[in-house]
Amino acid sequence: MFIPKMVIFDYNGTLVHKSGFEPPSGHKALFRYIKNNKNNPTASLVNEFSKVLYKENEATSHRGAGLKMWQFYSQLYEYLHIELFYLI
Repeated sequence: MFIPKMVIFDYNGTLVHKSGFEPPSGHKALFRYIKNNKNNPTASLVNEFSKVLYKENEATSHRGAGLKMWQFYSQLYEYLHIELFYLI
């Protein structure tokens, strides 16, 4: 398995702009670095579940209670019992 020296997450396109944000591609990329996947959801299922949760997160963000994207995805993977290799 190839382990990169560094992974940079560029939420909201602050470093690189890519038109057509594609969360499924991000989930597929992260699935290469799974250490433990207790319930074995696929990247596709994780993406569908994240869409539902994201809408709920957006509903609370106007009150200042919403999660930032890195917090959202961290909580999502923790909730689904998906453990990633820490590459740092």
